[in-house]
Amino acid sequence: MVRAAAAPETSVVPAAIIPSDPASLPAATRTIAGRTLRPTDRFNPCHLTYRVEPVYPLEARQQRIEGGVKIRLDIGADGTVHGEKLISGLPQLAAAAIDAAKYWRYLPALVNGQPVESEQEIEIDFRAPN
Repeated sequence: MVRAAAAPETSVVPAAIIPSDPASLPAATRTIAGRTLRPTDRFNPCHLTYRVEPVYPLEARQQRIEGGVKIRLDIGADGTVHGEKLISGLPQLAAAAIDAAKYWRYLPALVNGQPVESEQEIEIDFRAPN
């Protein structure tokens, strides 16, 4: 006697989980320069084009203080740094990192081909020379 193979089990998803109107699903949103982007908007993030290396503070170097400094940069539509905010890092190193980042230049972020202001979070690592 030959038996037919059983049909594979399928899972049934309740209708309450799958909305009948896909447009009612929340879209992933992104806000750039105070503007919430639509799914149809074309966004290109900013890119660093010129970087000034920070000067390792003499006192920190002598004490062999090492670590990373995280900074949030406000980048204008012209690609210049308009503001800096320390997120984390040792105070002995933070001032040098912020001073250097002020001179960085960016290719600005674009929304639908137009330059816009944006934010960039960066981390600068300080390592004592051997």
